[in-house]
Order: sequence, then C-alpha cells, then structure tokens
Amino acid sequence: MPRLLIIAASLLLLSGCSTDVVTDFWVRKRTLDNYGAKVAMEAEEMGLPYAYLMALIALECSGRKPCPPRYEEGINAKLVALRSGERKRFEGIPSKTVHDATDEAIRNLAMSWGPFQVMGYKCIQMNMNVADIRGEKSLQHGMQWIVQNYGGDLSAGRFRDAFHRHNAGKPYPKSGEPDTHDKNYVPKGLAHMKWFEAHRPD
Repeated sequence: MPRLLIIAASLLLLSGCSTDVVTDFWVRKRTLDNYGAKVAMEAEEMGLPYAYLMALIALECSGRKPCPPRYEEGINAKLVALRSGERKRFEGIPSKTVHDATDEAIRNLAMSWGPFQVMGYKCIQMNMNVADIRGEKSLQHGMQWIVQNYGGDLSAGRFRDAFHRHNAGKPYPKSGEPDTHDKNYVPKGLAHMKWFEAHRPD
C-alpha cells in the first residue's frame, strides 16, 4: 500500500494537480502511516467510525506523531481570570477548581494536546490530568472525550455536526454558515473521510 500511494502522489504532481491536492494527499498518507492501524483497532473496540477519527487527526495535527501542542493565549487569559475569581465559571468549570493552580498548570490547561488536539482544561470535565491526554494513551483518552461530548452525532451519522462540534463546540449552524475559525474545516474533514474510507490498513 505505501508504495502504491507514493506512485499515486507522483502521478498527482505530474498531472499538474494543485498544491492543496498534493498537500492533502501527503497529510492523509502520514496520518495513515502513523495512526491507521491503532485507530482501526481502537475504533472497532469503542464502536466509533474509523474514517471520522482519521479525518479528525488529519485536520487537527496533520498526522504528525508526536503531535506538538498548541497554546491558546485567549484561553489562558480566561483561566487566569477563573483562578483569581474574576470569572466564576468557564465552560462549566467553577473557579474553586483552579484556585490554587500554578502558572505552569494554567498554561498546560490552555494548550491542546494529542492527535485530536483536545484542550487541556477539558480533562477536568473527564476527571483526568493533563498528563493523561498528552501521554501514551492520548489517542484513547481523546476518543473517550469525543464519545462523551458528541458521540450521539457519530452514532447517527451526523458527521458535519461532529466536525463542527469538535472545532467550535456546537453543531453545524442551521444558517449553513460554519462558525469555525477555518471555513473549510468541515468540508475538508468530510473529504478526508471519503479518502480514509477507501484506504483502511490491511
């Protein structure tokens, strides 16, 4: 399979395909190489759609392994305000939960971790530590978070809503205008899904 994919990529370049098409191909191939077998196994055990999970990894970390975390300055500011009591709650987290958190701990909570880039503060809702979602089992913990937060969308095949919830925290707007930072996030995720449906590990 890898050799065939490399040949396919070469043909894409020779045929004059756009840079975006070629980039998408290599992101998908890297995601398949780094995560395909493990995701296929875990997805089967948890009853989750393999193609969706792989597409999400391609979107969130471009298939890199290990995946570097992303720091969100705006989230850090909100968590600092929560710690000081200036804010009473943040996404359901009460101020008392982080009142004694160090600056380093707050920064870790304000970073997204693992192949699904789950925000550190989300671990509080799952009764976990940041070390869990950034450690060796970050893939499994990320899947647990997905099930807990929008597993119903996946069970019902509402993949457009699932992608939008992961990125923006709410289902796809009825207006038809996505509320994601990248307007192409959902369409690209759906396109990735089609590719991964056709390219499962042997």
